[in-house]
Amino acid sequence: MAGAMGGALDVVVVGAGLSGLIAARRLIEQGQRVRVLEARPRVGGRMVSQTLSDGSVVDLGGQWGGHTHHRFAALLQELGLSCYPSYYAGDGIFCWQGKCIKAPLAERFENSLVFFEPGALDLDAKELEATRALQQAFTALVAQINPRQPWLTPDAERLDRLTVSAWATQQTNLPLAHLPLAWLCRVGGSGGFEPWEASILHLAWTQAVAPQTETPEAWLVQGGAGAVSLLLAADLRARSPGALVLEAPVLAIQQNEAIATVIAEGLEPLQARAVILAVPPPQRQAIRFEPPLPPAHQALLQRTAMGGMTKILTRYSKPFWREQGLNGLGTGKQPWLDLTADSGPPGEQPAVLASFVAGERAITMAALPEAERRALILKDLVRYWGLRRRQPPRSGGTSLEWRILDRRCLHQLSSTRQLDQPCPPGCRHRGWPGSRQPWAGVLGRYRGLPALAWLFRRRHRGRGASRINRCPTPEPMKDRPYIHGTSRREQARLIDQAELLSELLAANLDYQAGDQILEIGCGVGAVLGQIGKNHPDAQLHGIDISPDQIEAARRHLSGLGLDQMELAVGDGAALPWEGSCMDRVRLVWVVEHLQEPLAVLREALRVLQPGGTIHITETDYSSLRVSPPDPAIEAMLSAFVAHFNRHGNAHAGPALGPWLEQTGFTAVHNTMVGIHHWCPSRRDAVDGFCSYLLGFIEPERSALFEAAPTPHAAALIETGLERFARLAEQPDGAISISAYQARGMKPADDQPG
Repeated sequence: MAGAMGGALDVVVVGAGLSGLIAARRLIEQGQRVRVLEARPRVGGRMVSQTLSDGSVVDLGGQWGGHTHHRFAALLQELGLSCYPSYYAGDGIFCWQGKCIKAPLAERFENSLVFFEPGALDLDAKELEATRALQQAFTALVAQINPRQPWLTPDAERLDRLTVSAWATQQTNLPLAHLPLAWLCRVGGSGGFEPWEASILHLAWTQAVAPQTETPEAWLVQGGAGAVSLLLAADLRARSPGALVLEAPVLAIQQNEAIATVIAEGLEPLQARAVILAVPPPQRQAIRFEPPLPPAHQALLQRTAMGGMTKILTRYSKPFWREQGLNGLGTGKQPWLDLTADSGPPGEQPAVLASFVAGERAITMAALPEAERRALILKDLVRYWGLRRRQPPRSGGTSLEWRILDRRCLHQLSSTRQLDQPCPPGCRHRGWPGSRQPWAGVLGRYRGLPALAWLFRRRHRGRGASRINRCPTPEPMKDRPYIHGTSRREQARLIDQAELLSELLAANLDYQAGDQILEIGCGVGAVLGQIGKNHPDAQLHGIDISPDQIEAARRHLSGLGLDQMELAVGDGAALPWEGSCMDRVRLVWVVEHLQEPLAVLREALRVLQPGGTIHITETDYSSLRVSPPDPAIEAMLSAFVAHFNRHGNAHAGPALGPWLEQTGFTAVHNTMVGIHHWCPSRRDAVDGFCSYLLGFIEPERSALFEAAPTPHAAALIETGLERFARLAEQPDGAISISAYQARGMKPADDQPG
């Protein structure tokens, strides 16, 4: 089962970034039998270097270390690598309101205006004073943060409902005062997000665990930081030949009380006593877990976003800025570049400036043609460092743009306390689950290994920008589009879906004559139409955020002779009905599309009469199985689940019970219903259900290909789609999926809302 190494393994490590390699190394030192599986064709994750034509090396990924990164410094010494100090001699450039100012750096970051000595910037005294006051208020807030349990911070709930922008605006409206906090959001802290995207509690927590005041950009690695992972991989292969396998993305992890089975592309299943996940939380969503992860942990994975940042390296014939008494550090307010920094060694070669585009700008720039991106970058560099730099550097520009991952504004957890779950690391804990200590990038303050990897994520594109809770001000549902849109084709598919699964949708409904029944997210009226036919005496109401869907619902229901019902365009999180006016509330495949399901469930509770019931139907898309097993179909389905989770919740079904109880419903039941009667004896049924599911998946085909980590993975997804469409042609072809039917009651003693 363990392949080339033979026999069962002790541990399988998923991911060959810095955390995974070190975890494997320590385990092998303890005599454990280990296999490391890496999806990419190389090791190192976001630590990767490139050798230039003259033999010099630049870091395309993470590069800096800091004064308190003692453990990383010790690792360098152990591997025979050396480091050199970052170049900070001379003045930097601060840009504000169209003016670029040459000024010295402050002695201490906490007394600076984003590195610079405030008094040397010739800025408005009133704005400087407001900036100082806001920074002092933020520093005082950071001092109150509980680094290990931030949700226990005084007034945590309120702070977690305030965006950084909102909190800063409460202090002052002066733009300069907002700059330092915006810089920490976009470039510092966990980085890569905008100040209106995360809570002030989150930002304060990032500075409590990884303070910019500890100078995390103090030194660089001679020969490139990418050498660290290469040396670790070579050491791993020498200690345990065959222990490291590249281009082996993990598709599924199955476990019972005795053993875990890891299914990876191109390999025989591996069995081990334990599995270490050393990949960022969002990437874990592409893995199918059997049994499924606890709902609370699934929620954490779905709400842990990746920041957006692009790193650009521009190489010059010599470090001209040093000749001018400048240190290469530029920041402030520019159209694109948030930061530039000298990225070269003490000598003249290679002469490299590292620049960073963060947040929304990174996404915007990624969509531009290469030539336009280059022109915009050079234009900002000219503003920072002088007109003679307008022409491209003599040796050309070397740039690597980290792929911009999903950067949704996530705000689904109802309380920061929900992060304290008995499950592997999530928003607060990254890396492998060998340590339950909170980590950051500051190795001197951390007792475990995962911080090593985060050190090199925290400044560069692709780092994990976790949010302690949610975006504090939920966007209206109209800005959270239904994953497949509202085209006529999709509207027809929804009606077909309701007909295909009519028995499931009508099961266990206790509706009575004269009931006031509300469907939230009624869409095209497919389910309302069935309820109307089955319960002609009921009073029906429907609401949907989309005017197009409501118009389609009117057409569909009128065609059924059911036009005597109330349909409204509105937000399920702000229902236009008074409290305690409905007998029943129905939601069908709606919760899976919501980024704030609890807000909608609370509204459902409000409008229900005491003793009224709610019925919800959802699915766990990771439960979809085909027979005979097909790796290509499995890869396609895993990619679809991961894509769905970037926009919604592919595993909403199992979570319905806890969500209903948390909202305040009683007598809660959540029953799994296996849809598995499409068996080999019914070719038409297998074909029909595959066609139905393809109608659900096909609109996302392009997105699945774009998200594929390698061309091989994209080709596998394409093959999976083709084979899935032909499943009914196989003599033993069969398909199944798990749906969930949840029911809850409003307490009889509940007061009208």
